Amino acid sequence: GTAQLVYDQITGLRTLEKADFDLDGDVDGRDFLIWQRGFGVGTTLSQGDANNSGAVDGDDLAIWQSQYGIPNASTAKSVVAIPEPSACLLVLAALLSCTLRASSKSLRVWS
Repeated sequence: GTAQLVYDQITGLRTLEKADFDLDGDVDGRDFLIWQRGFGVGTTLSQGDANNSGAVDGDDLAIWQSQYGIPNASTAKSVVAIPEPSACLLVLAALLSCTLRASSKSLRVWS
């Protein structure tokens, strides 16, 4: 799942925050249910402790909220906008038209 590295200004330690409690590669409603069941009693990641503090509390819920819906970085597919061929042809036609119009005007000036 998605994890965030957080620097603790008090202790100077870096901790890994991870709200994928069921380790299925995403942060979703099932992870929220794990947090909800572990609230106040859980002490581990599998019980809803996202910040490894040894307690399942509101801080863990805030981490879950910030990571909700974000897929695992290793399985996320990058999305790249690729123009459609028709859009490319339209741009090419517009450029060709401008070029022809400019060249025909320059021929009239010299004629």
